[in-house]
Amino acid sequence: MTRLEQGDASNSSRLECDLHAGTHVDAPWHYNSTVQGKKAATIDELPLEWFFGDGVKLDMTRKAEGDPVTVEDVTAELARIKYTIKPMDIVLVCTGRDAFYGAPDYIFKGCGVTAEATKWLYDRGVRVMGIDGWGWDMPLNLQAQKAMEKNEPGIFWAAHQADLPYSHMERLVNLGQLPPAGFTVACFPLKIKGSWVVIISPRGRRRPGRCRRLYNRRLWRRGIVPAP
Repeated sequence: MTRLEQGDASNSSRLECDLHAGTHVDAPWHYNSTVQGKKAATIDELPLEWFFGDGVKLDMTRKAEGDPVTVEDVTAELARIKYTIKPMDIVLVCTGRDAFYGAPDYIFKGCGVTAEATKWLYDRGVRVMGIDGWGWDMPLNLQAQKAMEKNEPGIFWAAHQADLPYSHMERLVNLGQLPPAGFTVACFPLKIKGSWVVIISPRGRRRPGRCRRLYNRRLWRRGIVPAP
């Protein structure tokens, strides 16, 4: 920090932090340098539209540690809440593991999501997903255990490395307070050039009409969408 009263040229301060910590969103560049044969996008290259949309909460609190969410789990939950996924929905997986946030064993808690379920959502137009566990895949210690048991490649970070240009949020909290649907998610990332992950502060709002109007007005002012 510099201060004018100390003879410095200006009043200024500097913040240094690890971007891959706390609640954050991963860009495709985090998964690999290339995705589907093309350069993977960094966070500043992703469309803002990805990070504002109708939210859907999938209740997976019944899933045990290391028992990842499958396509069958997703379709069964969607049938239970009577919801059909549409393009650009933001899907939030509620596991209840945010109850351990900050605990020493938090990293070992969670079920994760399979690569197949991730692809199923992606194929239906979902580009941003999120979970209230430490990671989108199952806990790392359980990945290691599975890798040693099977002695085959493709086990570590399977959903991360599904070769899909999508983003997922990790270490969300309070998803249990949300309804299954009928809310809007705003989870805009910090625009840091070349970054593959940034800290975010997502919000869920139950007044999507007003929120969407305000968002569209801002995009209109920037010349991104037609006048509302």
